[in-house]
Amino acid sequence: MASLFRFLVFAFLCAEVVWAEPVLTEFLASNDSILADEDGDFSDWIEIHNLDGVAYDLGAYALTDNTADPSQWTFPAGEMLAPGAFRVVFAS
Repeated sequence: MASLFRFLVFAFLCAEVVWAEPVLTEFLASNDSILADEDGDFSDWIEIHNLDGVAYDLGAYALTDNTADPSQWTFPAGEMLAPGAFRVVFAS
């Protein structure tokens, strides 16, 4: 039993680290009073969360509401999302 325990500890310590991509954690498709944008408008919004322990470049991602145009709105190159951070994107 002790050797199994040592093996499991060793396997855990040597396990490959898996990096997580950002996830869409929340969205509001009909915002009329919940969260105002920088102009004071209540636009629809999407929240993105970086679950990883390192900053993530969102420049490779895009948002769209049209399947025929998957890159309708692309994040600027170098748009970093800090470790554990959230980003709200207004769809105005």
